[in-house]
Amino acid sequence: MGAGEELLPDGGIKPQIGIIDNGGQYTNLIRKRILNLGVNAVLLSHKTAQEDIDEMGLAGIIGSGGKCSVTDEGAPQNLPEGVPYLGICYGMQLDAYKNRGKVGSAELGEYGNALIDVVEHAAEKEGDL
Repeated sequence: MGAGEELLPDGGIKPQIGIIDNGGQYTNLIRKRILNLGVNAVLLSHKTAQEDIDEMGLAGIIGSGGKCSVTDEGAPQNLPEGVPYLGICYGMQLDAYKNRGKVGSAELGEYGNALIDVVEHAAEKEGDL
């Protein structure tokens, strides 16, 4: 078993989700909602090393929102590899940016609907969602 894993009554391992804190105001709320679903959730610094994430044996990672844009100097740039990833707000910007996507300002600003234009599917990302 990896660090922080719990056994289920049937002998299986209770999944654990990591939440990368990119400085967003809802990071603790995200963790609370996951815990309410009966899944372990651990908060991770945006500076957590890939090796440490690998050792945790996480079932998935959520990248939280944040105050920065991914193009800002000093903005968090931690996008783990090898584990399913769900980005929320900043976390999604980071995923797009690190995977050759274009990130920019929207007409509606921070809130509102936005269209996503998929120009090219990345085969290595298929099935991660």
